[in-house]
Amino acid sequence: MGGHSILLDEVAERGVIMLDVACRQCPRQGRLQMERLLAEHGPQMPMPTLRDLLAADCPRRASASFADQCHGVHFPQLFALFWGPLDEKD
Repeated sequence: MGGHSILLDEVAERGVIMLDVACRQCPRQGRLQMERLLAEHGPQMPMPTLRDLLAADCPRRASASFADQCHGVHFPQLFALFWGPLDEKD
């Protein structure tokens, strides 16, 4: 996985059935069905692109002030799935 964005099918391959979506700047959060996301956006959808699509309806996204704009949308599960702690076996 060197140098490219994580793709939607890579997340699905890790067993995610419901994808968590949250914002670091406001209380918006939710869970989306992976099966539906794959059907609507395709397996090759990069996660950053999906993030932007999902945040498109955020009322703060179009704010004239950069400081007030929404920049906090993320997928909380991804860190643990792709970069979480390694099993330590000594």
